[in-house]
Amino acid sequence: MSYQVAIRPFDSFRGQNTVNIVASAASQNIQVPPTVGHRSLRIVNSGTNLSWVQIGKDNTVAASATTSIPLLPNSELYLYAHQDESWVAIISTGAGNTVYITAGEGK
Repeated sequence: MSYQVAIRPFDSFRGQNTVNIVASAASQNIQVPPTVGHRSLRIVNSGTNLSWVQIGKDNTVAASATTSIPLLPNSELYLYAHQDESWVAIISTGAGNTVYITAGEGK
């Protein structure tokens, strides 16, 4: 028996759900605009420094260079977030990276 998994392309709901944060060596967090139902987060690191990402339920979420999800320089990452997880924290190896977070569905 074989199974097929349908992968839907990422849909950002016309780009109205994007926020950005300038990453630094200290953890910072930002709230992502809410969407209906389950969602994916497209996270883009537009800088040359390695960053780490942590998703959480409130503004106490913090990213860590030892336990959070790594985000390579000049790359993108898709993560699933539960409906009650609307905060994203970022930390970086240096200052100057702008990290864009877009809520949507798919991928």
